[in-house]
Amino acid sequence: MQAAQAAGVGLVAALRRLGGQQAVYERMLRNGLTEFEALPALLAQQRARGDMPNARRTLHTLKGLAATLGAAGLAAKAGAAEQALADGASSAAAAAHSAAATAALPAALQAALPALRTLLAQLQHAEAGAATDAVPVGPLDPARLHAALTELAGLLQNCDMRATDVVGKLRLQAGRTLGLPMQALDDAVGALDFEKAGSLCRQLLAFSQA
Repeated sequence: MQAAQAAGVGLVAALRRLGGQQAVYERMLRNGLTEFEALPALLAQQRARGDMPNARRTLHTLKGLAATLGAAGLAAKAGAAEQALADGASSAAAAAHSAAATAALPAALQAALPALRTLLAQLQHAEAGAATDAVPVGPLDPARLHAALTELAGLLQNCDMRATDVVGKLRLQAGRTLGLPMQALDDAVGALDFEKAGSLCRQLLAFSQA
């Protein structure tokens, strides 16, 4: 995919690590963009307070998230900044290097965001097209909605990755009906937080029966 190349993302390898689950990757990228947008301000606050342990943890989180998404260049820059921050206390020269490495990271993030957003948009478009071919058009009636939520609840209870496909179809068919609770469920599944997603799904099941 051209958008992945433009974003510096090794999409094929990233999907392979996720068992080929493109829906999972798309949700992780969506959540990752939210993280990327918030990290520069968080990192600046931590450094301004002199909170180097938490700043290192923030950089470590960024490195891991970027690596999972296949953004190797961004992961490498975050890793270098993390290491520089860890070495910064050893000497004045190391402290200067640490400051330079961490100061360069927000610019790297800002440069990466537009291409990553384009990649997300293309993945969402492809997912929507596939779902349109695979599922009936139009909203679910109450009985089918209840059946879909019941199926999803079972998959979530068993930590079955098929839940990512089911929730994607459900979002397209019932997203407008269920509103923000559906978005919260979709986000939880995207983050692979199946325990939280299971709780949200049970709440939606109760709502669908009301």
